Amino acid sequence: KPSAVVLPNGFQHGYLRTRPDDCAGEDDNSSRCQPAFRALNVPGAAETAGIVFELGTGLGTAAIGINNRQDIVGLYATPGLYSLGFLLSDGHYRPIDNPASSHTPGGGSKLFNINNRGVMVGDYLAQIPNAPPGAFLTHGFVLDDGKFTPVFVSGSDLGGFGTQANGINDQNVVVGTFTDSSATPQLHALVWVDGRSYTLDYPGMTFNNEAHSINNRGDITGAY
Repeated sequence: KPSAVVLPNGFQHGYLRTRPDDCAGEDDNSSRCQPAFRALNVPGAAETAGIVFELGTGLGTAAIGINNRQDIVGLYATPGLYSLGFLLSDGHYRPIDNPASSHTPGGGSKLFNINNRGVMVGDYLAQIPNAPPGAFLTHGFVLDDGKFTPVFVSGSDLGGFGTQANGINDQNVVVGTFTDSSATPQLHALVWVDGRSYTLDYPGMTFNNEAHSINNRGDITGAY
């Protein structure tokens, strides 16, 4: 499982925890199957404590999603203090940047998940027109074979946040979150299928819902 840890100096390092391939189902405590940790740091990533990114203030490298081939996606800070997504596959880091993203401090692109077909989801931050610098709107996307497809709920820009794509399964069903356009905007859990968006809030809970991941059975995790 990939993840990130924030060190006392204020920036993040990604890591991968794994076990030998032939240890499935065996006790972690057996000497042959002890988990191993490997640090994941995009070469050249800026290590900054002063800019707010997805996982808190300060970012070097954050590893977030992984598929069954151990392709890993996440985000890292650039010297310009905006983020780029990355794909780590076969030992090589590849930067991912949505061309519509803002290359200003705190902006940029992020990747959150990758399915077993290599299709990725994430979001980018773009400056809101006529707003103060650093006022961003979130736009979700699917990246499939080099093509960016927007994941954006109509009206979510009026709520001040936008749309975020968090998870994807092998059928390319996407889950995430978006803001509504009410007088007091709320976040709602999102399911996005073939360009159509659906709200999937926890029953009776209309205050700030978010869907995080979806498996190939269609089971979804989230928070409210």
